[in-house]
Amino acid sequence: MYIALADSSVGDRKQMERLLERESDKRVNTTGVFYIETFGSSDALLSPVVFCISTIDYHNSGELLPNSVFINKPIKVAELSLVLDQILKQKEDNLIPTIEFRDSNESFYLEETDIMYMQGENYTIKIFMPDGRIRTANGFIDNIWNNLVAFDNFFPINNKTIVNASYIKELSGMYAVMKDGTRLKMSLMHIKKIKDNYENKRKDS
Repeated sequence: MYIALADSSVGDRKQMERLLERESDKRVNTTGVFYIETFGSSDALLSPVVFCISTIDYHNSGELLPNSVFINKPIKVAELSLVLDQILKQKEDNLIPTIEFRDSNESFYLEETDIMYMQGENYTIKIFMPDGRIRTANGFIDNIWNNLVAFDNFFPINNKTIVNASYIKELSGMYAVMKDGTRLKMSLMHIKKIKDNYENKRKDS
């Protein structure tokens, strides 16, 4: 987890940084490492904020981010631990699962709804998006399929193509017709599973 720390007091800022580093060491095998960036004021950052209260009560300082968290000075280790648990819970509750891809320059992450279908050719995967964009990633389509077990809407329809069933407009013979009009041929090996899933989704909608 990445933590942004803002405190106008240099000494207090460094003390909190040390405490957070100790908490990070304690949690390395449970909730994971904390990566800490410090700032001299709240105006210098745009992330969720933990307000450390001493002479100024930040509860009454105007508009606050909806997930702002408060802790009183002097900082007590037990209270800090509880605040971090609160932040981790917020993060878990708001987590939207993503799928990791990598191109020749960087890793990038897409949500399930960002992907209409994917096609693989050798070590290249083309990702067709609902807005008409096409992104390209490195990798084999079989390896991507192994990373999609947590997602209910993805199905292979042939050896090279994985579709998001939410974007199927209709099934026509041996073809899945996507909402943008693209016709994707289904193999005999996969057609029954796709048809069953498509019919179930129509009944649920």
